Amino acid sequence: MHHDHRFTLPKIANKITLLKSAIFRDSRTLAPPEYQPLADARPFDQLLIGNTWEALEYNAHWSGNRRDFLLKMTYQIPESWSLVAPIALSLPLGDNPDSFQAHPEALIYVDGEPFTTVDARHQLLFLPDALKDHAEHTLILHGWTGLGGALWGDDRPSLYLRPCQLVITDEDLRAFITLAQATHEAASILNDDAPAKVILLNALDNAFKMLDTREPLGSALRDGVGRALGFLQNALKVAGDPLDVTIYASGHAHIDTAWLWTLAQTRNKAIRSFHTVSYLMSRYPDYRYVQSQPQLYEYIRRDAPELFERIKAHVAAGQWELLGGMWVEADCNMSGAESLMRQFILGRRFFEEHFGTDTDSPVLWLPDAFGFPYSLPQIARHAGIEYFFTTKMRWSEHNQIPYDSFWWRGIDGSCLLAHFSSTPEYNRPHVPTYNAIASAENVLMTWREMRMKDVQRIGLMSYGYGDGGGGPNMDMIEALSVMADFPAMPRARMSRVIDFFDDLRHADHLPVWDGELYLETHQGTLTSQAGVKRDMRRAESTLHALEFAAIWACLLDPAHDYPAESLVEMWRTVCLNQFHDILPGSSIAEVYTESAGQFNALQTTANIHLSDALDVLVRHAGGDLLIVNPSSCARNDVLLWDGHLDDGEALFTPSGEVVPTQTTESGTLIQAELPMYSLTPLIRRRAQVAPRPALIAASDLLENDHLRVSFDVNGDIVSIYDKTRHRQVLPDYACANQFQLFEDRPRFYDAWNIDPSFDDRLWTTESADIRVAEVGALRATLEIRRAFMNSTAVQRVHIYRDSRRIDFETRIDWREKQMLLKVAFPTNIHNNQATYDIQWGHMQRPTHQNTSWDQARYEVPAHHWADLSEDDFGVSLLNDCKYGYDVRDGVLRLTLLKSATYPDAHADTGEHAFTYSLLLHDGDLGAVIAAGYALNHAPLIVAGTGQTDPTPASLVLAAPDNVIVETIKREEDGEGLVVRLYESRRRRARFTLTFDFEIGSAWRTDALERERAAVHIDGNTAQCNIRPFEIITMVVYPR
Repeated sequence: MHHDHRFTLPKIANKITLLKSAIFRDSRTLAPPEYQPLADARPFDQLLIGNTWEALEYNAHWSGNRRDFLLKMTYQIPESWSLVAPIALSLPLGDNPDSFQAHPEALIYVDGEPFTTVDARHQLLFLPDALKDHAEHTLILHGWTGLGGALWGDDRPSLYLRPCQLVITDEDLRAFITLAQATHEAASILNDDAPAKVILLNALDNAFKMLDTREPLGSALRDGVGRALGFLQNALKVAGDPLDVTIYASGHAHIDTAWLWTLAQTRNKAIRSFHTVSYLMSRYPDYRYVQSQPQLYEYIRRDAPELFERIKAHVAAGQWELLGGMWVEADCNMSGAESLMRQFILGRRFFEEHFGTDTDSPVLWLPDAFGFPYSLPQIARHAGIEYFFTTKMRWSEHNQIPYDSFWWRGIDGSCLLAHFSSTPEYNRPHVPTYNAIASAENVLMTWREMRMKDVQRIGLMSYGYGDGGGGPNMDMIEALSVMADFPAMPRARMSRVIDFFDDLRHADHLPVWDGELYLETHQGTLTSQAGVKRDMRRAESTLHALEFAAIWACLLDPAHDYPAESLVEMWRTVCLNQFHDILPGSSIAEVYTESAGQFNALQTTANIHLSDALDVLVRHAGGDLLIVNPSSCARNDVLLWDGHLDDGEALFTPSGEVVPTQTTESGTLIQAELPMYSLTPLIRRRAQVAPRPALIAASDLLENDHLRVSFDVNGDIVSIYDKTRHRQVLPDYACANQFQLFEDRPRFYDAWNIDPSFDDRLWTTESADIRVAEVGALRATLEIRRAFMNSTAVQRVHIYRDSRRIDFETRIDWREKQMLLKVAFPTNIHNNQATYDIQWGHMQRPTHQNTSWDQARYEVPAHHWADLSEDDFGVSLLNDCKYGYDVRDGVLRLTLLKSATYPDAHADTGEHAFTYSLLLHDGDLGAVIAAGYALNHAPLIVAGTGQTDPTPASLVLAAPDNVIVETIKREEDGEGLVVRLYESRRRRARFTLTFDFEIGSAWRTDALERERAAVHIDGNTAQCNIRPFEIITMVVYPR
């Protein structure tokens, strides 16, 4: 081929690079900036700017990594320059723009007013008319120097300051370069047999022959630019038609709410990125931008209110698209059931409050989250979401879902129209990106990589620099304008995401995917940074109890103040920390220090409000001791009260029945029957109560009427005999509650990944100190102390009266690096499916490895429990703050700790406290569900008023028991009581809710409490039909 022989493509590439050096018609070098380091990332209007500035020099290094700073300089347009010329600032503050986060980013203030942002990909900044005069103007740049090598311990100055200039650009030359570059990219990527390829190469070659590129580049070059541009434009008009394909191009800046930087830095990143967007919108009216995460908008509203108003104007004009639904782009594997619902409630209500009703597009935008549960379609649809977009599923390392666009059917039958991006990431040809650079290659490859060309002729490309923000730049927007009608290429259309989905939904024969979207990588995120996961589970439980207690207090005492505003702020804290790099454990250490502080503050605030509500409930219920059950499940297990009875005292129910108790070092154990969502007052009085027989405990044995559990000298369980079923649970010679340690050095993404070869080598503990810690009528306990490798563990293993559950209360001082800790329970149960608790339901996964899909699920997410059962007998492994399980060949394992060294070099080092439990049952999954709630929603035990006529009560009872009331709270915009429930066992039912008050009216509604449909009521009951795993939100108004 002629052009191969003459190296036309590399020749033109070199010429384009050469032309870029001639873009400036004229320039004036600015005086070098002055530098002032800052102590932190607080907003600009909160700074106390000092008088001491360090003079910098051009062509020299400055500052270090991860530094907040100010730079100061001035500009003045020469009198000889026409103010109608295209005048811009050129600010090359650092080298290596292609190295991630290794370049400074700063918001520019001109004479104290924010202008726009300079960063690695936004260095040429055109001045608007308001900033073009011949006066001197002061520039203050407020910014951050970037990461550099800081995370690897290299804090040497790496920023190289080149001369900053005031320039006049050659717009004809810029237009020619944009067109030539798109043509060159298209010719480079088109197949050799594409007729347009030779035409494009001929046009390029001939156009460049019209340019005089002899040094020095000057007037001779510029005299030919107009002719060459016109020639190239005309040549493209006759080079052929575009493909009958449209690529919808939506500008985007992916901003990780925290990751390799803190929340404070994110606030500034949002300000900087959004100023860039607004600046570009003023230059390019056709530019369309999409941004999720109301949390970021809230930061802007607080820190930059003028910018917030500009965003509102862009939204109203149709340029800026609000979407995402969620408060942040949350992790969906570990966020709790009600938490996921609150993500949508907080997110969509924020958009409605500040931008107007239905201004946000109903698109669940989660480009970078690490897998999606089977229940997510229903949750999203319950909040009015219709569409779903991600890129992450294409990161799976073993198998690929064979569709780009499909109907994703959830656990209850609800569907979302889903689309996986097909735009490949730079240098990773089959891994899609949400950070496309809007090149011709991006546009064509979005189509080429699409798997479903037979049913759709459209694609979606999310373009703009991201992860740390930034967004699109001028080059991208101008390139897309060129690509709108380009020979042999898809048509590029700058558009909103909703335009793509509204078009896609009309496609015929889209397939259906029924099941979870399991990501076959990043399984380590289910375990990394155990502290934030424990804090999250605890916070979810606390807010659940608070809302229940607070609304009941309001019903009993109208003067009680429901803490609505405080609850919104606390739920925002919870939802913020569910961001897909915070809760998964993949952020730097500083993020988790801040997160722990936020959770501590949340607990303090919540406990104050909870105490206020409990005061009302105590006054109503009376008694000497009040037990509040904030769970949907009735219980009759053993609870710990941190107080003690006096000698000769006993506890009684209001009907006079003795309540079994047992004194321990840490308080009093109580076994009481507790209905769901109930108040159970107890009475203390002196009485002679016949002692109950104690359970059996020895250093190698725990036994009650149902279980006999035997231990070896290593502290491992060697036998679990179910006396009720006359069945040995363990296989011959097996050990249960065995700590298993594995070397954990994934090929990459240390905190994120567990490689499938993690189990190449296994270590177990070899010795233990065992003692009987307590034995009584209600509970018997062994304390087991182990030392292994560099770590130590103390476990208190409990069994209880009338229970087939074994609790393992565990404290570990973890001192390992790049090790993984699991606990294993082999069983004699054979089933090719195990059942796992997920938000708003449960699902089955295979226990075998028949296919590559099965083999890839070697670590899977679950919430309260995983269960392995035969028809009439089962074993469940429950937990109070863990999420990673595997079940293979009859062995249930729970992953306890993972000690990655990047991005936090000391992740999880230190003390950990958690409880997991083993539950034997008769194949009744309802008992498993109830036990999971019991472990995670402890009853509240408080002192009573001592009144002599105590009144037990349940705020609501649900029947049948497959209906689980997940949440009780107050109506968002009213005084009604909201009950959110679901069907838990794949059974259709007509259920009844019985309330503690007469009902005036009751309505089915959605998560946002907008839609209303009347519910049948009769006195204090409400009835409704429910489908398997259906979520129902009901608003109830007392008479």
